[in-house]
Amino acid sequence: MEGILDKSFETGYKIVILPSNYDQNLELQYLEQLRKKAFEALIFTSRKISEETVLKYQKYGPIILCHKPKTKTISASYAEREIGYRDAFKWLKKQNCTNIGFLFSRYKSPTTSVTLQTYSEIYK
Repeated sequence: MEGILDKSFETGYKIVILPSNYDQNLELQYLEQLRKKAFEALIFTSRKISEETVLKYQKYGPIILCHKPKTKTISASYAEREIGYRDAFKWLKKQNCTNIGFLFSRYKSPTTSVTLQTYSEIYK
């Protein structure tokens, strides 16, 4: 989010944050607003709607995902978190750290999933 906000100041674009809390109906409302030209573009930092739905709405304006999409026809900007998590967990294990706590804002999210999966792989 910080990078998006920094760029908005540089370019003069106005940013509106539209939280969805993984509510598909709400995300569809945002896509409909894009279709009706209420917004020039949408950036999904997280989402519940399918990539197929995103593809259908791309004709109304740019839609960018903040995670790696399954299809290359959807624009995305994201960090390869798994690589960083893997390095961090390997380092912690090398330091003999075995009691590791996690703080997640959402129990079910891609970030939570990849973090726990990577942790499990390193701490088998």
